[in-house]
Amino acid sequence: KAFGEETPDVLHLHSVVAGSLAPLLRRKGASCVVQMHGIEWLRSRWGAVARGVLKAMERASLASADAITAVSQTQCDYFKKNYDLDCEYISTAAESKEFASPKLICELGIRPRKYVLFAARLVPEKGAHYLIEAFRRLSTDHSLIIAGDAPAVGGYGQQLLDMAKGDERIRFLGRVQGRLLEELFSNAALFAQPSELEGLSIGLIEGMSYGTPCLASDIPENREVVGDAALLFRSKDVDDLERQLNWALSNVEATVKLAAHGRRRVQQLFTWERVVDQLEALYTRVTAGARKRDSFPLPQRPAAQPKQLSVTES
Repeated sequence: KAFGEETPDVLHLHSVVAGSLAPLLRRKGASCVVQMHGIEWLRSRWGAVARGVLKAMERASLASADAITAVSQTQCDYFKKNYDLDCEYISTAAESKEFASPKLICELGIRPRKYVLFAARLVPEKGAHYLIEAFRRLSTDHSLIIAGDAPAVGGYGQQLLDMAKGDERIRFLGRVQGRLLEELFSNAALFAQPSELEGLSIGLIEGMSYGTPCLASDIPENREVVGDAALLFRSKDVDDLERQLNWALSNVEATVKLAAHGRRRVQQLFTWERVVDQLEALYTRVTAGARKRDSFPLPQRPAAQPKQLSVTES
């Protein structure tokens, strides 16, 4: 749309790939906001060449955007330290969820409050391999339910299947959404987020929004989400993860209290109303000319501000 007859007032670019187009888009007269959902080049799926390309795209995005924002303060600190740029922290969010009574999960043979839930993409950075190894050490009649992209033959997915082989307590459900996902979150004894790297974990915020007890790795992005409202374990430390899993499943009353605190935390800090207000204020400042920096000359823009902003997301 930015290259059509009518140029939006603001282009909201989600990622360094889209953000790398900011120099061209701004020359068309559009204001560009680049939002970061993680440090892309750190993700485990990229090889050396791809990481180099993503680093170059990161530099291009940050050099040319009118404003940059990120979903975690940790990322904002990264951009300040490495690029000396101010980045506005605007988190992701979740609605407070209503309890979904167990029906579909019972049809699948999953017992309410008798399982640990993992729900994320099955990629190494999400840490499912740590969770499977730690869970297998437990003497418990709980199950481990893994909801995510179905493991393919070969690669990391097959590694997870091999790790779980012989333990009937571990079940892979593949990709889950809709009512079944709601029931899984609502009825879990514990939601586990053992990730090595995050932007800001939507899954962790979702788990807290359901009032589900949560256990997460102690990476800075997860600490931002949970505060003191969830259990933490040392990232990549299977022994510590095993200890925390065992404690959580043995101390139900304490974890339920933590879960109630987590739900309140989401209602206070991670609401869509708050996100919308922050984005609207940012768009208004950008269109009024409060740009991050003047990287290169811009075409002359109309002096009058539109009464209603036109925003296009990429």
